[in-house]
Formats: sequence, C-alpha cells, structure tokens
Amino acid sequence: KACGMQPPPDDGPPVFDFGLTPVRLDPNGDAEVVWAERLDPARARIVSVPLPWSRRNYGDLVLTDGAAEGYRVVSGKQYPVFNVLAILAESALRKYIVELATTDPTSVEALVQCAEESGGAAEDWGRSTNILCAKCSRGTPHHHPTGPNVPAHPHCGLAAKDDAHAEVIIRAWLEREPKADLIRWYDAG
Repeated sequence: KACGMQPPPDDGPPVFDFGLTPVRLDPNGDAEVVWAERLDPARARIVSVPLPWSRRNYGDLVLTDGAAEGYRVVSGKQYPVFNVLAILAESALRKYIVELATTDPTSVEALVQCAEESGGAAEDWGRSTNILCAKCSRGTPHHHPTGPNVPAHPHCGLAAKDDAHAEVIIRAWLEREPKADLIRWYDAG
C-alpha cells in the first residue's frame, strides 16, 4: 500500500499476477535465466525446468530483486530479467533428466503435455535454452557474427513428485505418441 498498490482482497500473501518474466538463478554463479510467474513486485514462481546442475526447480517460490538486470526479447517484446535473491519455498517436485532418442518436435511436445496433464512439467532443454555471452545475459541479447547460440543441454527436463510419478508421465507419453522414444531417464539430484 505504501508503494501505491492496492493488494488483492484475498487473505495471505498478495498475488497480483504480473504475468511471466525471466529470472536469473544464482546471479553470482552459473546465472541461468529461466521463466517465472511474477506474483508481485518481489516474488515469482519458477515455471521452467532449470538445467540439471541448478539447485532450483520448477515450482520454486523465489524472492527477486526489483531492479531489472538485462532483458530477453520474445516475439519482439522485451521482458526485464530480475535476479533471484533468495528461495522462499522449494517446490514439492523433483527434477529428472530424460535422454530422448527422438528429436521430432511433435513427439517432444507430447511429453510436455503428458507431464502437465499428470501434475508435473517438462521442458525441451535443447530447444528452450541457449548459452549467451555475459554482455547478452546482463543486457539485451544481440546477434553474434560467429553463428547462432548453442543449446545449453541436449535433453529434456522433467519435474515430477517422485520416481513413480516420473514413470507414469513417461509411460503415458510412450503409449500416446507413436514417435516417442527415449534412451533413459534418471533423477537429476
């Protein structure tokens, strides 16, 4: 209220639903940038499956800095990147790695759908991630004359409650999608 914002009438922490925004995990370390649902000026919930080496996961509630440090551009729209300052609540989901034997985008999208339908999440790291130079990461990504950005990881990330839940998601995907094929899946922890 002191900042001129009227909180929603619900009890508990306010949820303003500011839409999606990129957040930088571990700004002084690997500095991976993922997408999060911005709940209010200081809190966001991660909606990407961070890369295997990250300690963060899909669904984590994080405290973010209020000052943007860099931007990401999607379909011509610029989104401010906010640094994560602390973890407020860890997700109940665990992170798994799915090594795919198929690269068919339709088949991979079917894995994402199966995960969502089962209360988990999946992300094709090979299509959704790029390694950026420091100037791009802390500013606005620009074109590099040496070629396109390279994927940060060739596999899919899967967020599931436990091994049994991960197996349910993968089994549903294999049964539903004719081109679905994997080499193996395993806990990223």
